[in-house]
Amino acid sequence: MQFFNSRGLNDGTTTPDIPDETYRMDDAQFPEGIPPFCLDPETQTKREMHAVPIHIEIDIDDHRSWVTNAFEAWLGLTTSEARGITDQSKGNYGASIALTYPDGHRCVDRAQIRLQGDHGDHLKPGPKGIETSLDVSLESGHVAGIVHFKLFIPETRNGNNEVLATTLVSEVGLLSPRTFFIEATVNGMETRYIFQEKFRNEFLERNQIPESPIFQGDERFGMGWTRHSDSEDVQA
Repeated sequence: MQFFNSRGLNDGTTTPDIPDETYRMDDAQFPEGIPPFCLDPETQTKREMHAVPIHIEIDIDDHRSWVTNAFEAWLGLTTSEARGITDQSKGNYGASIALTYPDGHRCVDRAQIRLQGDHGDHLKPGPKGIETSLDVSLESGHVAGIVHFKLFIPETRNGNNEVLATTLVSEVGLLSPRTFFIEATVNGMETRYIFQEKFRNEFLERNQIPESPIFQGDERFGMGWTRHSDSEDVQA
């Protein structure tokens, strides 16, 4: 931390014969200070607020439990009465996330992860496991200013159509969540997602809208098996 001290007279003017002094203080003396997110160790500059990463790596803490949960959710598509992904499969898991930017710099953060989606298209079995759409909430950092976001299997949003549609809507001045493709690695499995921000405070701030209630449709009226009782999206 550094700051300037200009010694002056009582009337606010600065005396010409006393030079300004620059003081440097150890940041450790201010433990209550909020550290900048993803400080570059070489340049000591923080990551640009709206910089978009090119790759996201997710390592879920309890890998075995996550894989078992995804497999049971996939089995439930044909064996359960709901024929969809139920709330029982949407518990939160702790995870480590590493973001890689075009300049090669990596930022690491903690997050809460859960399965995303209601239908079977959000579960995609493959030779290395079941690929899933994800709901992600970062604990301390952000992705281009976004803390809460979803990672969709592209087919669930018609691929390029989703990115094109949200971009066009934004260009004509309507509110639209930031949406883009991103390469990803989830527990060692390479994949590609559609990244889309959730409607949260940061969405309002970016669009210069005063913080206020956000209303959304209640899926329980169309999908009886979906209550999201553990989700911030639904407030009882």
